[in-house]
Amino acid sequence: MKFWWGLALAVALVGCQSPPSTPFVAKPPEPTVPAEPERTPYTQISMRAQDRRIPVIMYHDVIAKRDRNSQWFDCSVDEFRAQMEFLKSQGAVPISVQDLYDHLTNGKEVPETAVVLTFDDNYQGVYDNAYPVLKENGYPFCVFVHTAFVGKTEGLHPKMSYTTLNELLTDPNVTVGSHTVTHPDDLSQLDIPTQEQELQISKQELETNLNRKIDFLAYPNGKNDETTQGLAESAGYKMSFSIVNGLAEESPSIQCVSRYVHTRLEKAWEDRQRAMDGGGGGAIRMPLKSDGTISLKIEEHAGVRLAMITGGTPETDTSETRESVLQFIQRTGAQAGINGTFFAMAAIKSTDNRLVGPCKTPTMPEVIGDTETTRWEKLRNRPVVLWSKYEIAFVPFQPETMQTDAPFKDYMPEVQNVFMGGALLVRNGVPMDRKQLMIFGSRDVMDARRRAALGVTMDGQIVCAATRESATSAQFATALAEAGVNNAVLLDSGFSTSLVFGEKIIASGHSTASEPSRPVPHAILLRGTLDPASQVLAQQNELRFVPEENRRRRRRQ
Repeated sequence: MKFWWGLALAVALVGCQSPPSTPFVAKPPEPTVPAEPERTPYTQISMRAQDRRIPVIMYHDVIAKRDRNSQWFDCSVDEFRAQMEFLKSQGAVPISVQDLYDHLTNGKEVPETAVVLTFDDNYQGVYDNAYPVLKENGYPFCVFVHTAFVGKTEGLHPKMSYTTLNELLTDPNVTVGSHTVTHPDDLSQLDIPTQEQELQISKQELETNLNRKIDFLAYPNGKNDETTQGLAESAGYKMSFSIVNGLAEESPSIQCVSRYVHTRLEKAWEDRQRAMDGGGGGAIRMPLKSDGTISLKIEEHAGVRLAMITGGTPETDTSETRESVLQFIQRTGAQAGINGTFFAMAAIKSTDNRLVGPCKTPTMPEVIGDTETTRWEKLRNRPVVLWSKYEIAFVPFQPETMQTDAPFKDYMPEVQNVFMGGALLVRNGVPMDRKQLMIFGSRDVMDARRRAALGVTMDGQIVCAATRESATSAQFATALAEAGVNNAVLLDSGFSTSLVFGEKIIASGHSTASEPSRPVPHAILLRGTLDPASQVLAQQNELRFVPEENRRRRRRQ
């Protein structure tokens, strides 16, 4: 890099016939991302896992064939083989529960099409009918055992013995976990000492008879609560499973990982694909760079008139009430800015400053979570934006596991800024289309209105962009990608849209004739040196508004 910079400088000097009109100023060195400190082991669902969406499938008995005595949860060997063929046709790659745990807690790289296969209740049919199919395909799987019934052969659904389980465990693709001692109908309804016995004794008996550590648990009938989850963790289980339909990375806790019953296998795969298409499972992380120069461009791309401010050092700020972006800039001494994240009360004249989603600014000691649980499901998988001095990331939001400082610091130890975007607009240079935007975006994401976005170029330059005319989010996304934005998220738009360069308003939501945009409680500000040519462009393209007091004076005249 130094060689090419030096060569370019030498060529420039040789070609000059007269001294430059302004003194040469060397670019400041680019920030170097510090080596990540040794991590304290993270034992919850990590933000590092958010680049995948993995369905965990729950089976019970696998029987030779169906008859009038079959249970709804039984799976015939023909049905089971057909399901394995379905997974194969989809390119699915079964992984072990240990790999799932390492992925969820530490972001271990796993196949994009990973799936996990589990079997509850220790049925002999797993060994007789499912295992030959699994072994033939080399698929890992886990059996959950309730120890009071090990070796029971009475009835239509006999259970495996310890001898059979030990034989299975000679195959490295097999894992055994606990399913308590007696399989209570609802473990969470038992008193705490009884719950402890069910969890601890089962673990001890399995470890004694199988000569290995038992790290994983499936709650009987999937029933549990926060107390039961805490008892499971105290008993030494690293990860526990429910039977609530959902993808593993979107689970509420590492002690309550979601699973799909096998009859919903195809639905599970559809959910996975939908999540990936909408940006869930699309975590993005890249270096953040700047030479300190803040530039403005006003161009048309894909039929949309865009104003884009590029460069500088970005930071977020909040207001005690609400302010215009220009007021944010005047108060903080920043050089440019754009309106930020969404807020709870949309009324233009409101002073309510409560934000939607987690938030952190450089002046906040830690991340503030969104405690309004009634909106959590609407926010799931919308992009959380976070950055430090050195890097920026866009991560699908999981409301249960991203409410405190810990997950953000685990993911990015020097994080200074956190807020929630409305939708992922551009991912790795590719614009999201209408169908993708509708998956996790709000209902008005496709309305035509003035739009605002925060993005980053391929070389790590921050971009604050806004439309100077109404556009849908899909049109905005296409325009941003064509303009060279590599990754971008939607900011609060419509009346809130406000892009300011210096003290010139370049794009506006047009709330009233005297107020260019709705005052907001959160803004993204840029610090650095304004490019002189861009200052001229800003002067030529400034939007002008007449203050209300001047309007009243003119009316009186």
